[in-house]
Amino acid sequence: MPLCGVSYKDRQNNMTKTMPFDAMEFICRFLLHVLPGRFMKIRYYGFLGSICRKKSVLLIRRLMSKAMKLERFINETLQEKVFRLTGKDIFLCPHCRNGQMLYQGILQPVTQAEPALLFTFN
Repeated sequence: MPLCGVSYKDRQNNMTKTMPFDAMEFICRFLLHVLPGRFMKIRYYGFLGSICRKKSVLLIRRLMSKAMKLERFINETLQEKVFRLTGKDIFLCPHCRNGQMLYQGILQPVTQAEPALLFTFN
């Protein structure tokens, strides 16, 4: 069988090398890269897709700068985050809107259902 050679760059030595193949091995490796009929190779999709690349990259850069500003909210509790985002206090009594609900523990179920949370009002 005739030999074919493929040249490649060895990144460890920064040298160009040649890898010899017999013709059948070369064809088999080459055909691994050929797509079946009616298939199309997509280089980039998602935020790097050619249709919306400029808008997406601008949006990502804008969001990254906002992420830098959001570091001050990292130590917030869940109650503080929900109140800042929605303006609602999640521990406020839903009936009288007066008292604060405090977590006391988990009630063990009588049946095999999920355990219930026990809240008391202050």
